[in-house]
Amino acid sequence: MLSSSLSSLMLYLFFLVHSPATEIMIPGEKIIGRPVRAGVPILENGVFLRPQDFVIIKGLVENSSSVCETVINEALKLNEHSLRRAHQECDAQQIDNKNLIEMLSYERKLLKEKLIKSETKSEITKYIAIGLGAVALSTSAYIMVQ
Repeated sequence: MLSSSLSSLMLYLFFLVHSPATEIMIPGEKIIGRPVRAGVPILENGVFLRPQDFVIIKGLVENSSSVCETVINEALKLNEHSLRRAHQECDAQQIDNKNLIEMLSYERKLLKEKLIKSETKSEITKYIAIGLGAVALSTSAYIMVQ
């Protein structure tokens, strides 16, 4: 346990001299690490490592091109797999959305037909009420005149 901590500390000090401790240098690029406190919500995707693990990975990547290539190839495979899965989910959701749109369009059509029938009944009821009111008024006036 003590030797592991000591070796991590030595690696950390060694890499602190060669490049910034929060960066992993790869050919033509660099990976920048950003410290995050435990318990703080993070709203972005990323790889989260303990500081000692970051130092170990930094040493492996910066000092061994084969390890770097392996890490990059594995990340590439993982990204390709994630991309394929995202496309499949998108295609499946597209079919679900199409079915939902068709169903909602059909329900809209039914509601529109019911509304037209309701407006027609309302119009008929209005004229019947006006007619019956006129008959009642004229009958009342006739009875009062007699």
